[in-house]
Amino acid sequence: MDANVSFTGNLGTDVEMKIGEGCRGARFRVAHTPRVMRQGEWVDGTTTWMSVHVYGRLADNCHVSLRKGDPVMVTGRLRTRSWIDDEGSHEQLIVVAHNVGPDLSRLPATCRRCLLYTSDAADDLLCV
Repeated sequence: MDANVSFTGNLGTDVEMKIGEGCRGARFRVAHTPRVMRQGEWVDGTTTWMSVHVYGRLADNCHVSLRKGDPVMVTGRLRTRSWIDDEGSHEQLIVVAHNVGPDLSRLPATCRRCLLYTSDAADDLLCV
């Protein structure tokens, strides 16, 4: 069973594209800071940071469409990334997203339909 999540926030980093053998991927961080009422006044709550990984066409579209600071909506599967280094073993929760888009409750956006991929590079998309 998958742990599916949906959340909104602001891109805390630009989208970092990774191209490997037959695979395109990208990653970025999203910050979500809730507004909470304290003593009759709205204040920022504690910021939660989420690492997001995307693949294929979604990675291409995120790379050409999103910039640091943009408000986004993300849905995907929660995963644990584990690694070992000189400081010991580590774990990090990541979201492998299957949908990413602008948060239209916070800004207007214009959609462009891509007609053709001229290569694997996102910069070579032909859009109208």
